[in-house]
Amino acid sequence: MELNDFMPERLPLPLMPDVRLAVCRIESGPRGSRRRREQAAVNRLLDFFFPDGAVYAHRSDGSPYIEDCDSFVSVSHSAGYAAMVLSPSAGIGVDIEEMRPAQLRRVAERFLSERERRLFTSDSTLLWAWCAKEAVYKSAAMPGLGGPEIELDSPFCSEARVGASSFSLATIFTIGYCMVVSRPE
Repeated sequence: MELNDFMPERLPLPLMPDVRLAVCRIESGPRGSRRRREQAAVNRLLDFFFPDGAVYAHRSDGSPYIEDCDSFVSVSHSAGYAAMVLSPSAGIGVDIEEMRPAQLRRVAERFLSERERRLFTSDSTLLWAWCAKEAVYKSAAMPGLGGPEIELDSPFCSEARVGASSFSLATIFTIGYCMVVSRPE
C-alpha cells in the first residue's frame, strides 16, 4: 500500500487483526508551525476513529490516552505523516519515520548492539531497526530502556525481545517511509 494524500486511511495489519491503524498526511506549511500541523494530523486521525468526538490527552509519563475509551492508543509522526493505532490490549506502540540515512548512520552505535550493527548495514534496514526499536520502546513502557537492550534477530523480523519479554512486530515499508507497530506477546 502506498502512502498518499487521501489519508486518513485504515491500513490492515495481518499479524495483528484486532489492532486498528490509520495514517494521514501532515499538511505542509510555514516554518515554525510543525507542532501545530502535527496536532492537526492527530486530530484528523481522532476524527477518523471517533467521528462523534474524543478527548485525547497525555499521562504524566507522556504516553497518550483517549478519555472514556476501552482501547489503548499510540501515536507517531514523521516529517510527512502521522500514524495512530488503537488496540484492545495495553502495550501498543507505533513509530513512523522517513528515510534519513545520514542521521541514522550517525546514531547507529547508540541504538544498535554490536551484533546488530553487522546485520543492519543498508539504509532500509537501519530505518526499519530504528522504527522497530522506537515502537518496542513505546510498547515496553520501561523508563530508561536503551536501544541496544531491544534485541532484533534479523532485518524485518516479526519479533523483538527485551530481556525475557517478547514483542510482536508488524511492518509497513514504502519508498521513503517505514512504519512498525509493536505489542507484547
